[in-house]
Amino acid sequence: GPGPLSQRLQDLEDAGVVVRVMLPEPARVVVYDLTEWGHGLEAVNTALALWAVSSPRLPLEADMSPDTLVLAMRAHARPLPDSAGECRVALGLSDSRHPDRDRVDYVATMTVAGTTVTKGVEPGPVAAEVYATTRAWKACVIGGVPLADAPDVAIVGDPAAARALLDATRLALPDVH
Repeated sequence: GPGPLSQRLQDLEDAGVVVRVMLPEPARVVVYDLTEWGHGLEAVNTALALWAVSSPRLPLEADMSPDTLVLAMRAHARPLPDSAGECRVALGLSDSRHPDRDRVDYVATMTVAGTTVTKGVEPGPVAAEVYATTRAWKACVIGGVPLADAPDVAIVGDPAAARALLDATRLALPDVH
C-alpha cells in the first residue's frame, strides 16, 4: 500500500485541505498546494502558537526548524511604528539540529501597515541581511535575547534594520496586570 506520507496527503486531498497540481514541462512532477480553505490553517496555527507560548512550562531550549520558527515570527508580526516607507531584510536560517542542511532563506517586509515574512529570495534591495542558526535566532525572537548579545547571528548591512525585524516579529509577552 501507499507509504504514510502518501496516505496522509491523500487524506488531506480528500478533506479539501490540499490540491494536487502537475507542474508544466520540463518539470512534469506532481506537487501539493494548499487550497484556499487549507491556507486558513495558518490562522489556526498562529492561535495555537500564541496559546502554547503562554504555557508556564514552555521548553524555551527546544530547537525548531527554520520554517517553524518563521511561523512563530509571523504569529507575532507587528507593523513598523511611525516609520516612513518600508524596510526589507533578508533572513537566512541554518537548522541547529541539522548543520549539514542548506540554509533556508526568507525575506521580511516591514511597513506601517504590517510585517510579512516570505520564504525564498526576492529581487530588490534589502537594508540588511541576517544570518543565524535557528537556536540563536529563536533565543532572540522567543527568548528575548538582545541582538547584540546573541551568538551565531551575523548582520550584513544596517544593524538598525535587523533590530527592526526583531522588534516587529519577536514574542511580546502580554502584560499581566
